[in-house]
Amino acid sequence: MIRGRWLMALGLAVYLLALAALTPARLAFDPGLGVFPETPAWGLSGVRGTLINGRARLQIQGQDLGPVRWRLRPGALLGARLGFDLALEDQGASVRAAARLGLDQELEFRRLEGYLPLSAIRSWTPAGLAAVLDGRLRLDIQRMTVAGSSLIQAEGRLILDKAVLRGASALPLGGFELRLETRPDGVIRGRLADTGEGPLRVSGELAGNPPHRYRIDLTLVAAPQAPQLAPWLSALGEPAADGSVRLLFQRPD
Repeated sequence: MIRGRWLMALGLAVYLLALAALTPARLAFDPGLGVFPETPAWGLSGVRGTLINGRARLQIQGQDLGPVRWRLRPGALLGARLGFDLALEDQGASVRAAARLGLDQELEFRRLEGYLPLSAIRSWTPAGLAAVLDGRLRLDIQRMTVAGSSLIQAEGRLILDKAVLRGASALPLGGFELRLETRPDGVIRGRLADTGEGPLRVSGELAGNPPHRYRIDLTLVAAPQAPQLAPWLSALGEPAADGSVRLLFQRPD
């Protein structure tokens, strides 16, 4: 009986693999067919190839991130899922990940690694910071799950390298690291800290399921050798007695 079930599963996987080889990717990613989750959070344009091996341009929150390629992972079909190896390569960006899409239309990423310019995700960055910061964002995510346009699971690190404050003269700020974990209640929590390489000291916490529900609480203070940051910090908020500024970004349910 067990052997028969395995043979049926294997036969179904072979059938689905053959179907994928013949299915043009532009049809599979057609929102009207509902094969892949339709969401304003991400989209594809210029789709070419097949489900097994194809390419397109990836947009996140309306921003173009560049060309992405995928290759189907046949083993995932045995678990009634579509699995892909993804690679995005563009000027200033290189990202790789393994992705799986289940019947519940949750999109799961494993080993999401690489780097992007901070400008590539500016629409996901708090407005008060996005307009004035530049840098390179390194991804070291062991696991991340997206449902619709909501982030429902994240485990790993985001590192902002060589952050720069834009203006009349660019001011280097250093590096910053955000460590993410998902609690048993489903809330994503993160701890943000500077890496000690620059003149800006940062500490803070994130809680929620971005981009729809979150709370970010940050404390920023200039190192003693960086008085040039004081005007910028004062513009962000009222300095405390020690010169630190607290920033709170939140979006409730």
